Amino acid sequence: MRSLSVTHARAISILAITLLGAAIAGAKDGRDFAGFYSLSDVTEVGDRIQVTFQLQLFNYSGTPIEGAVVALHSSAPESGAIARFAPISVWPSGKDVVLIQTITVARAEFERWRGHAHPNIFVGYQDLDGQAKRQPAQLNQRAQLP
Repeated sequence: MRSLSVTHARAISILAITLLGAAIAGAKDGRDFAGFYSLSDVTEVGDRIQVTFQLQLFNYSGTPIEGAVVALHSSAPESGAIARFAPISVWPSGKDVVLIQTITVARAEFERWRGHAHPNIFVGYQDLDGQAKRQPAQLNQRAQLP
């Protein structure tokens, strides 16, 4: 009876290790898009701030993307997009894009960016299976972009 319990426990352990290995092998580090942003030409417009937003993003997804839409979202939970950049027709894997746009944001949002928070950038696209994806981009601030 004891050997049956040991055999059963061993089979469960092997199954668990196999499933865990498959999950780890299929998982990425979650950083398909990363890059830098820069803010310039800051102008106060009442209680809002107008700023030139420059963004350099890299595609680390491992696949080329067609028709990607980059959107800037507020840091407030469940908020919509503050701005959308022009769609990127073709974005090869491992390559960067530079997007520049003048935007207007709430003063509080701008102050968060000047503090320790980074803008919330999301990349929307369809994967190779045709599934709609929306992935966050990891950003760091730079004083100036190329």
